[in-house]
Amino acid sequence: MSRSYEPARATPPAPSAPGRARGTLGQASLGTVVAALLLTVGLVVAAQIVVRGIEYVKTFQASRLEVTGSADRVVTSDQVKWSGSFSRAVGALELGRGYQLMARDLDAVLSVLAEAGFERDDLTIAPVSVSTVYRECYNAGPDCVREVTGYELYQWFSLSSDRVEDVTRLAQDAQPFVDAGLAYQTTSLEYYYSGLAAARPELLAEAIRDAQARAEAIAAATGARVGPLQSADSGVFQVTQLNSTEVSAYGMYDTSTIEKRITAVVHASFSLR
Repeated sequence: MSRSYEPARATPPAPSAPGRARGTLGQASLGTVVAALLLTVGLVVAAQIVVRGIEYVKTFQASRLEVTGSADRVVTSDQVKWSGSFSRAVGALELGRGYQLMARDLDAVLSVLAEAGFERDDLTIAPVSVSTVYRECYNAGPDCVREVTGYELYQWFSLSSDRVEDVTRLAQDAQPFVDAGLAYQTTSLEYYYSGLAAARPELLAEAIRDAQARAEAIAAATGARVGPLQSADSGVFQVTQLNSTEVSAYGMYDTSTIEKRITAVVHASFSLR
């Protein structure tokens, strides 16, 4: 007995609900729109903050005026420091004699200074310095021996005083030392002004007033008015020769002349109204 079979039929999937699919797509689109709106609003707010900040900085900077003021004063040095030295040269076997000669020369120096009204206590006297002199063999034959041929002895002294003119005259006149048989020389003559510390605050006050006058002149040309001082800082002081244009970023103190010029500089910032 024969049997007939029918092929199995695939069961089609159940269709999804149309309403649920549309709801899911709608929620995704809404989230994207909201995120885009929030990003846009954030960018706009950030841009406004930046623009307002720039405008504030420009306005703040424009309301300030920075100027430089200066003041100077010519002064006469009231302190002097004179440094000098004398020396002797002796042979290789005369070092002891050299010290004796140096002691005699020191007495001669003290005698010259005593005649000018200065005492030993007014001086600072350094110990005797000795330099050995050798026979050199640069161009000599092979038998040349580098040996001691003598000694040079030096002694330095310095005199600090408020008698500026007397010390200057004494330092510039070497004849008394020559007459005493001395191999003498002046090594330096330095002039100082003791009132510099007291002059600094006065000069700074004058420099501030000069800075304010300059600020007012600049502001008047633009129709503005100068307000209160906002900040100020002082530069270094320059102590120079009268007609010198030399300056230094670290300050300068020229000691070569009796007459000096003290210059103070300030950098000031004023508000504008």
